[in-house]
Amino acid sequence: LFAACNQCRVPARAIRDLLRWTFFQLLIDNSDAHAKNLSFFVGKGGIDPAPCYDLLNIAVYGDEFDRDLAMAIGDEFVSEEILPYQLAEFCDVCRLPQRQVAATLKTLCTAVRGGMERMVPDGGLHEDEQAFTRKLLARIGINVQRFLALAGELPQVRL
Repeated sequence: LFAACNQCRVPARAIRDLLRWTFFQLLIDNSDAHAKNLSFFVGKGGIDPAPCYDLLNIAVYGDEFDRDLAMAIGDEFVSEEILPYQLAEFCDVCRLPQRQVAATLKTLCTAVRGGMERMVPDGGLHEDEQAFTRKLLARIGINVQRFLALAGELPQVRL
């Protein structure tokens, strides 16, 4: 997928957007994210990534649904088992600099955490919806902390 970004009008922006999309899926526990969830605007000026869609959290439902990742990070299909080494493999396969990927992941984790802090999970929701929202936010918060730590370790990994 990252190689296809070179066909876009602004390849660097397309790569950045795809990288953010990939990591956002991990942060929100969307194990069902795959290439069919990506779209592009095609026009006379060239190809541009379209806004993201089909963003959901599978893990919040427990074992009701398959939680294996639709697309591996490194060779890992289980989000909780991704370590800095798998992130380094991902960088290698996608031909992305580890420092750039780590910086992108840190920035995204910080932005998601900031967005979560501004959320009001009780605003206008029924009691069961409030409980679901709190559970969802707690799960995402755990992922943010975990991937923030992994991003800090990624630049030191050697394959």
